[in-house]
Amino acid sequence: MQRWSLPIKLERYLANNNKEKALYLLSRITSLNSQAFVEHDTDYLRFVGRFRTELLIDWLMYREALAWVCLECELYPDNKEAKILRESLKRHILNVPRKQEEQFIPTEQWDGVAGMYELKAIIERDIIRPIMYWDLYEEYGVTIPHGFLFYGPPGCGKTFFAEKIAERLGFEFINVRTSDIASPYVHGTQKEIRRIFDDARERVPVVLFFDEIEAMVPSRKRTDVSFHYKSEVDEFLGQLNKKLNEGLVIIGATNYLNSIDDAILRAGRFDKKIFIGPPDLSARAEGFRMHLNDFPQKNIRYDFIAEMSQNFTFADIELVCDDIKRSAIEQSMLILNTDYVGRFVSKYKPSLNKTELSKYM
Repeated sequence: MQRWSLPIKLERYLANNNKEKALYLLSRITSLNSQAFVEHDTDYLRFVGRFRTELLIDWLMYREALAWVCLECELYPDNKEAKILRESLKRHILNVPRKQEEQFIPTEQWDGVAGMYELKAIIERDIIRPIMYWDLYEEYGVTIPHGFLFYGPPGCGKTFFAEKIAERLGFEFINVRTSDIASPYVHGTQKEIRRIFDDARERVPVVLFFDEIEAMVPSRKRTDVSFHYKSEVDEFLGQLNKKLNEGLVIIGATNYLNSIDDAILRAGRFDKKIFIGPPDLSARAEGFRMHLNDFPQKNIRYDFIAEMSQNFTFADIELVCDDIKRSAIEQSMLILNTDYVGRFVSKYKPSLNKTELSKYM
């Protein structure tokens, strides 16, 4: 998937929750008489337009979002996903009752998840909407993905987003770790994989999440992979291919995409691969705000702190904030301010750097 960068000014507006300025800037970029319109290609401008629409939806501004989606449908009549989004927004605005089998699906958005707008837009488009509006996807002939693979550096929230997806959909969440299925007996792990899938099917609707999936389904091309591992990969493939997985959302997570068996990544298995990287500027600002919220403070510029902490993971932010509070207590610093927090943050190095991050892109 093509990755484009958003203007840093827009990131700052989002970090400060300045919605009006953010939307105005997005409109300026796509304006016919803007320099940005001349400098960027059509695909980029359409990306900006979709991003604006997703922001409006995330901010619960459904009617404004519908207006922009209708324009997209008029300009690009072959865009099936835009048509699906248009119809789903109409249903939501008009409060059209869902079918009986859809009643378990709530309608709240990403409450409590600040920033990461591009990632949330991808998850909405590829996971949430196909499940919420499966009848529209079938009507327009758009394939609904079978399974999803989250990949990227550790500490960036792969498990958190999987849990949030289950919450958004109103599904039960089952987290499977390597240690949960490991067995010292030959074919023991193979039986555990079968048992987990059978149990999940009995409890649908379910989000079945496999953490560190590379340890469960390693590449069979590796010379160090034993015979019983190969049979476990075969069992996992068989379970993914079963026609009994309706109501079962299967998500795998890995830090090492290249270590997973190629057959798992083919179409019909894990159709969608979604990169989950370090938090963006607005997410970092909200992360610091959340972790320092219980400590007395005055006029902390969280957007400034966020700019100082580029490539920090959520785990890094939590660690730094704990150390800030401990240090403040020891030094009798009763009220935190921007200077104190900033000096402290500048002493820390993020878990990731550009070289390491490029390995996951």
